[in-house]
Amino acid sequence: MHTTDAVVLEATTNAWYLCDQLRPLVASVTVAHPLLVKLITTARVKTDARDTLHLAKL
Repeated sequence: MHTTDAVVLEATTNAWYLCDQLRPLVASVTVAHPLLVKLITTARVKTDARDTLHLAKL
């Protein structure tokens, strides 16, 4: 990881622990709503580039 990286986590029971651990190591940490992340995983058109853009929008 680099200090310029951005990380997106799905909100789970341990997300806040991971968030606290990652904050000093990266530029930003975002905890996303699970239902919004689910919309990405169930999309008909799946590519890494497309999923990355959707996560970035969250």
